[in-house]
Amino acid sequence: MQTVFLYKQHSIGIKVKRLFLVFLLSSLMTSSVMAQQVKPRNPVKGYIITNSNDTILGTIDYRRGYENSKSCRFMSDSDSLFQELTPNDIQGYRMLSNGVYYVACTLPIEGNETHLFAEYLLKGGISLFRYEGKEQTYFIMRDEEGKTATAKEEWYDKNRPEETEYLKGKNISEVAGMLSMSVEAIRSLWQNDVTATNLVKITRRYNEQYCKDAGDCITFQYDSNKSSLYKTKFLIGMGCHYGSASNESSSATVGIPHLSIGGEFTSLRSNPALSYQFVALVGVWNSDMILTQKNKELWVELDCGVLYRFNKHQVERSPVPFVCGGISLSILSGGYVGVGYEFPIGKSYLRLAATGRYNGFAPFKDVLFDDLNENMKMGNVVSGSLLLSLVL
Repeated sequence: MQTVFLYKQHSIGIKVKRLFLVFLLSSLMTSSVMAQQVKPRNPVKGYIITNSNDTILGTIDYRRGYENSKSCRFMSDSDSLFQELTPNDIQGYRMLSNGVYYVACTLPIEGNETHLFAEYLLKGGISLFRYEGKEQTYFIMRDEEGKTATAKEEWYDKNRPEETEYLKGKNISEVAGMLSMSVEAIRSLWQNDVTATNLVKITRRYNEQYCKDAGDCITFQYDSNKSSLYKTKFLIGMGCHYGSASNESSSATVGIPHLSIGGEFTSLRSNPALSYQFVALVGVWNSDMILTQKNKELWVELDCGVLYRFNKHQVERSPVPFVCGGISLSILSGGYVGVGYEFPIGKSYLRLAATGRYNGFAPFKDVLFDDLNENMKMGNVVSGSLLLSLVL
């Protein structure tokens, strides 16, 4: 009986271990899937090319070049979530309407062979790729034998010819060696800045003259008209400034309830977390301070500033914290800084912000007030405000 009992204990122990392993694997797979549920910043239509040469249509999150080289964020037309695909997972991806094209390949980046997604600029006897690093953009030429040559994207100061000649010669030495059969190509390299447009023209012309056996050149260079680089949003809101106003003789509390209307512009490639804002505020000045004997008077203000989101790619419905700041133009001009949260509502956002403000400069007083004494100070306003906005 003891032997049977021990056997049953052993059998139960094995089953418990198996159940634990199944639970652990399930948890890891669930965590992996959740980690791939990323929030798109600039979704555009495109497709991926699988390692088995299949083409799958869907939506691609078109981001900055450095991020695009590390992974492709893709959602097929039959799915509802974005996945993060690496250069090991697929052969490449491309935007529709002959947009930007990335291919998985191994290229020398800063002396190291790196497997990445490179932007395919030109296909031919000598192909041309672009890799955008965090601080530097590289162009890599590769011939049919697999030999590569690299140059950095650079512009040069024409007013310093000796320095320019040294720096440029050092930069283009490898690509000049690859195009050495053409004097015209070498001359063009020296005469033009090292940019994508110039290198595509030079390499294409070289291929047409010296690499005819490789077939026709195909240009994949990015066309900015095919995919949005900037996003513009409209915003409306309401809020209230509350604080203290003071001039040469006295001080008093002041409140400015107001409505706001404006626009917001975001560069989706260079910094999608940063937005530029232009907002007009129209409110009611509730005080007898600052050039008025009335208790209430119209207050108009134009805020020009920036907003930075601390978005670490949470799931799509999560609120995002931000900081903001800028200048405020009015009868009394000044500046503001603030913090807040942005809450997604479908394709729109509800934004709540708290700001601190100082208005104490009067650059327009000579225009607005003809009879104002030049030596008279208009005063200043120190206030805090709470703003609720809807970003459409």
